[in-house]
Amino acid sequence: MFRTYSRNFPLGEHNGREQFVTAHTAVPEVSKNFITEKRISGSKYHKNANQDVFGFMYHAGTQKLSVSVPGDVVPVVFNRHSVLSGVNHKETTSEIVVSFSGIYEISYLLNISSVSESRVMFNLQADGENLEGSQISCKISVEESIVGGAILTELKANAALRVIMTSHNAVDAEMSGNGVSASMTIKKIS
Repeated sequence: MFRTYSRNFPLGEHNGREQFVTAHTAVPEVSKNFITEKRISGSKYHKNANQDVFGFMYHAGTQKLSVSVPGDVVPVVFNRHSVLSGVNHKETTSEIVVSFSGIYEISYLLNISSVSESRVMFNLQADGENLEGSQISCKISVEESIVGGAILTELKANAALRVIMTSHNAVDAEMSGNGVSASMTIKKIS
């Protein structure tokens, strides 16, 4: 038989009113209400806590990224998402919107190749502006490469994020894969 203790006083104080409750004894109504309140204020309903704002978006299959005029901006489209909380994403779009302001950790991975060797740049943008420290410059070629970026940045509420590719030359690139060819993870950390 298990014993649990029920106390009728605030934590840190002792008033000698401890009582034993046997395992087959019904749970007091106060405890039931506490459990219900904790569930309601959990991540499904209470979005202000840092750990409750996150998102995972990805692209399954092939996607072409073409820069026809040097300097053009080509957004990476994410055609699916799995879990979202405090982050909004409409499938088959490049835009991801965070609902709350704060400091965010954002990372992305792309599986990409090109018809010929080319130098390209990837940036993470918020509301159409490149986020400082997010630019990745790399060479892509016929062989598939995995390109990734990560950043900690401060975002305002309702900031629209996207990953973009640009180049100083005309480039025909392709994100390929029989599975996931691009992914992005967003977590609010403060």
